[in-house]
Amino acid sequence: MPASELPDFSEASLSQIRLPNGMWVWFKPTDYETDQICIKVAALGGYASLPAVDRSSGELAASIGRESGLGELTGDQVSVLLYENSLDFELKIQAFTRFIEGSSKKAGLETFLSCVQKVFTKQRFTEEGYKTALTNAKTSLQKLSCDADYAYEAAFLNINSQGLKVLQPMGPEDLTKVKFDFAKDFYKRAFSDPSEFVCVIVGSFDYDHALELVNKYLATIPQASQPSYMAQSFTSTFPPGITQKEIHIPKRTDAVTCLTFPWQKTMNERKIYKMAFTCQIIEACLRRAITQKVKSSCGVHVSYEFPVYPFLENPWISIHFQSDVGQVEELKQLVLGELKRLQEQGITESEIQEIKELEAGSDVFWLRENYYWSSMLTNYFLWKWNPQWIYLGAKLTQDLSPEKINILIKAAFSLQNYSVITSKP
Repeated sequence: MPASELPDFSEASLSQIRLPNGMWVWFKPTDYETDQICIKVAALGGYASLPAVDRSSGELAASIGRESGLGELTGDQVSVLLYENSLDFELKIQAFTRFIEGSSKKAGLETFLSCVQKVFTKQRFTEEGYKTALTNAKTSLQKLSCDADYAYEAAFLNINSQGLKVLQPMGPEDLTKVKFDFAKDFYKRAFSDPSEFVCVIVGSFDYDHALELVNKYLATIPQASQPSYMAQSFTSTFPPGITQKEIHIPKRTDAVTCLTFPWQKTMNERKIYKMAFTCQIIEACLRRAITQKVKSSCGVHVSYEFPVYPFLENPWISIHFQSDVGQVEELKQLVLGELKRLQEQGITESEIQEIKELEAGSDVFWLRENYYWSSMLTNYFLWKWNPQWIYLGAKLTQDLSPEKINILIKAAFSLQNYSVITSKP
């Protein structure tokens, strides 16, 4: 539901205001950590909104801005300021989102919010910052070129999205296309309109003091003269039929395999919890079946993914496992066989009760974690969902019957449409 319709949700100690410049601020005081505050400032829209030829400039813009500094401070002076105040402060422009995020102690909240204000009002974009960001990016790419997991993830996204360009990682040749003036203009536009953003503050803070600081620093960010025109929707189309690919990565010593299925249902506040619970059920059943067969779980892990996050269209369920090269085909057939069994025979009451008990323990853990709340509240704002479902979703899965779960497993994904991607030495 729209943030403007957010109900009073006192049981979660959550409150919200809208500043005169249009920025939303959500507050959630907690006592989970004695002296920790997590802050996230986020908006839809990123470098994927740019023409392909300019995306590398947009992708590197935030790094250049961060290395250039803020206001009267150089990049090095900003680093010293953050260190002296024990602040984590990250500035990101991703494919579909823009973020300022990090954490502080109670005493550092004012410094953090003053830095946020400077990102919008006192931007620096220097040739020195440009050169430093390029050098850092080149060094990072050189390290990643030797990272087997990075190479596998890039291939995984490329195959399952059918080569969707905005999901492909930056390469060395992309750095040669970064244009200083274009990146500068894009950076300025990316952090120009406060009405596009939400600021989520979670942790051990006094509400009245935090509100005073928000009014001092965030409310004084001027309204934008025009919108940034960055927010767009994207979809990723999964390959039809059954796709099987082998990727040879020299640095690997074993095989990593992932079976991915496109989720067949649309997503909302209720269904995302059902989707997560379905993954837990499948993982528990696969772990048991694999262990009985090969005396090891092979690290099997089942998860759901939104390839064009934060957009929710066309999610995937992925089943990962590691094994010796000679075991890949046997384990693949075992996984497919267990999925077929679940679809045909369903899950029993005793099996589901065991998983519910594990899930309940996990929910208790995450609902007392500041980083979890800052991320979830940000997501719910971007998705225009009611945040009460962060609590209610856990209850929803506990109320699911075996019959409903069996229907969900049978209808959610197809054994005639999936991919199998294996990396081998």
